[in-house]
Amino acid sequence: MANFGLIRSGEYDKVLEDLKQCAAAAHEAGKVLKVILETDALNGEQIRKASRIVEQSGADFVKTSTGFLTGHEARGAAPEVIAMMMEEVSPEMKVKGSGCIRTRDHFLKLIDMGIDRMGVGYRSVPVVLGIQD
Repeated sequence: MANFGLIRSGEYDKVLEDLKQCAAAAHEAGKVLKVILETDALNGEQIRKASRIVEQSGADFVKTSTGFLTGHEARGAAPEVIAMMMEEVSPEMKVKGSGCIRTRDHFLKLIDMGIDRMGVGYRSVPVVLGIQD
């Protein structure tokens, strides 16, 4: 999880240094690193800048949210948030959308956008996959 307090404060150098250390440790252990931005706590400019920083850090994925943030409007993997993230990173950087994926149309829209991975809550899986009774 990227420190969204530092992101909101504009302390991007500290965020980058922290994430570089996380990426180095993960890769040294042979693991993939997904960095969560908690985009519901950020504005568009912060999402864009933080997405670029995640890629610069050497992480493997940039991810929207945990789905557990309170006190903010829940947008999660809204198409406009995913679009911002995808516009800021290279095609080699993987994007994961999590949070608020509750309909089949939303799920298919993100696939059409070219997202690499999605996190869907267990109660939404039957609806999203079209297998509800």
